Amino acid sequence: MNPRATAKLNWPAIGLAVQIVASEFQPNSVGASTVVRYTLFAVAAVLPLFVVGARSLSLPVVLRRAPLNWLTAFLVWTCIAAVWSIDPVRSLQPAIWMTSLAIYSTWYVTQIGWLSFRRVAAITLAAFTAACFVDHYARGEVGRVVGFSFGATNLGFLGGVAVVLAVSLPRATRADRTVRIVVTAVGLTSVVASSARTVALGLVLLGVYGAFKRRGRSSALIVSFVAAAAVIISVTAANGGLIITSRTPDGTDFIEERNGLIVLNHSPGSSEYTTATGRTQVWSESLDEVAKRPLFGWGTGSGERLFVELAAQGRLQWLAYGAHNALLGVLLAQGAVGLALFLAAAVSYWSTSRRTPDTARGALMILLAINGISESLFDTGRVSTMILAAAFAMAANDAAQAVTERRRAAHLTHRRRSHPVTAGV
Repeated sequence: MNPRATAKLNWPAIGLAVQIVASEFQPNSVGASTVVRYTLFAVAAVLPLFVVGARSLSLPVVLRRAPLNWLTAFLVWTCIAAVWSIDPVRSLQPAIWMTSLAIYSTWYVTQIGWLSFRRVAAITLAAFTAACFVDHYARGEVGRVVGFSFGATNLGFLGGVAVVLAVSLPRATRADRTVRIVVTAVGLTSVVASSARTVALGLVLLGVYGAFKRRGRSSALIVSFVAAAAVIISVTAANGGLIITSRTPDGTDFIEERNGLIVLNHSPGSSEYTTATGRTQVWSESLDEVAKRPLFGWGTGSGERLFVELAAQGRLQWLAYGAHNALLGVLLAQGAVGLALFLAAAVSYWSTSRRTPDTARGALMILLAINGISESLFDTGRVSTMILAAAFAMAANDAAQAVTERRRAAHLTHRRRSHPVTAGV
């Protein structure tokens, strides 16, 4: 191999892309799923902990800055909560994977930059979702596009993240503009083809918010128009079947069964929206399980087994695999202690980031919050963890830089006052 060609390889970007693909690839979509699962885990979760986490001199300093210090505390508790998980075989895998993704994303943003993170993530997500399209249609599948992702809704979320990242990229050169157009087109196509209505609603609300913000409107007016847009979109979706790409002959939308249990059941019409596509039943049963272990939760990695048992007992009419709500998922797995640490991290982020606002970072956090209403985002290592850690790292680094600049300015002012320039006699 040519040593000059090797030297040109951007290993940090390659590592970031590998983590994104490995975290969103569904091993069950291929043969030898167990081998594939643990290979991905070793390459994308264990290896970065040794290559970056154990060798970086900057990480210990950065992780002590707010809001990363609270996020680090939450991740530490997530690893501790694996000890009492009801599914000990899978308990350490999600804990280590989440920690590894957060550490690598933090390191990448600190050392390489926030812009590079957004560009690499946008291109990788577009390539991954496009590959899912190829896989879906190559197999002759119909209905919602899934490919080798974890589900249609998740694929739509990845497309939505890709859109936000692409729109935030610069357009100084022709290559920049090409990346923006291609990634945005692929992302929007993924949202539509996967029928990810929550993500679609989030993108529309972000568009309305951005349009009014750019025109300099007041925050109250922006919130009012965004709320009105949400109501109009929801009513239209309920009555007209927004973004439902196909239906089965009996009028339902994409029913899938595994071992006699319904995995997904969309029924077009207002009833689907009043039950949040069956999620209200999942939330109710999840709260009942939370009441049994309110303080420490059921343990990291216990969600899938817990919901399989609930479905087997007849308490759920479909196989949920998760709490379908980000905060409820944390409460269920890591208990009130974990939720308190997570909320403390969120408050710390809000307090830190408002001093150094960033449009792209804010848009990503809003999309995560909207999608977190109906999906479990932090039950294992996924792109949502990477986006969260990267945004937290940027906020922490910007705040530290702002403090340094203020101190430098104050020092210069003090020197000028202490040693004034005297005019000639």
